[in-house]
Formats: sequence, structure tokens, C-alpha cells
Amino acid sequence: MTDGDTPCSAEEAVTRMLSVEGNGGQYLLGTGTYDPRHPGVPWTFRDGKWGSDCAGAICFAYRIRRSRCGFNDQSQATVCDDLNVDSLLEDADPRRGGHLELGELATIPAPGILLITPTIRIPEKQFYMMGHVRLIIDATKWNPAAPKWADVIYLECHGPNGHRPGVTRNHGASVDQHDAVWPKWNHRAAMVRIRSRP
Repeated sequence: MTDGDTPCSAEEAVTRMLSVEGNGGQYLLGTGTYDPRHPGVPWTFRDGKWGSDCAGAICFAYRIRRSRCGFNDQSQATVCDDLNVDSLLEDADPRRGGHLELGELATIPAPGILLITPTIRIPEKQFYMMGHVRLIIDATKWNPAAPKWADVIYLECHGPNGHRPGVTRNHGASVDQHDAVWPKWNHRAAMVRIRSRP
């Protein structure tokens, strides 16, 4: 067990996420975390409901608290002091101002690596599309010579609010579609490796 500040290994994160796959809960935006007092429970309670969102499920998997004072506190940050899709990616990417406090960008998928589609904001068009984070559990079909997200299997906690069960399995075909529509580097999917501590 960890104190909520130090991530567990990728192997343990996959095991923990598999333990809640299809096992109750629901998607509820803004909920979910790791609580050392209840280490086997990913769901948190809000508005009379137990749930988690995608980032909350990742926090549960890696045994890290969601609320982290000072996390991603840098000039390009869109979110700081809290783990969410964007702060996880921004922290891991020096081009986005990241300090690599918790993670680092990865180029080859493997179990435990996060697959992130960032939030897309285009203020002049009043456009906003929420990002999403997934936990890769199988990349054995990945071909570096012809990379396709469809060859990656992951677990995710996805909306809309009320979607049940909370954590389900999927493949990355929708991420390939995302990248086809959003080809700019800052809109495309990226992978983050959480750096566990000894």
C-alpha cells in the first residue's frame, strides 16, 4: 500500500484496474481517486451517487491521490493542484511546460502506460472537447512499422454520466479516428508512462 503520493508499479496498476473491470460503479465526472483508508475502492460519493471518471480511475490504479497541491504548477498549465487528463499530459510533456514530476512521454505502448486524448480548446471558434485517459493492458499486436491504436487494448472509465459499469475494456480504433480528425501534435493522442518510485 502507498500513502497516495507515491505511484505503484505499472504491473500493480494493471492488476488493480482489472480488479474493477465490469465490477460495479458508474462514470461520474469529477469523482474517483485513491484513498489509502479504502485502497480497494475506486468510487467516491457525490450527489447521492458512487462513481469515478477516467482520471479518478487512473488515480485508483496507480494508488495516487487526485488532489495534489503544487502538481503541474507551471506557466502553460490548464489545470494544477489536481490530477486530470490535461494535468497528467502537461506534466509529462516539456513542450507543454511539464516538469516530469509524475510521468514522462512514451513512444511504445505497454501495459500500464496511459493513452491520452487531450482536451481541445479553440476559443476563437468557441469550441471545447473534453479529453480522456485510458490504461493500456495489452499491446502485443502493436506494429511499430505500421502503428495503429486499434491494436492496443485498454481499460477505461468513460461517460456519459451514469454509464455503467464504471470500468470497461476497449480497443483504440476510436483513437485512430480522433487522430485523423485532429492531426496537430497538441491535439493528437499521446502516451504517458507513470514513473513509479522504488
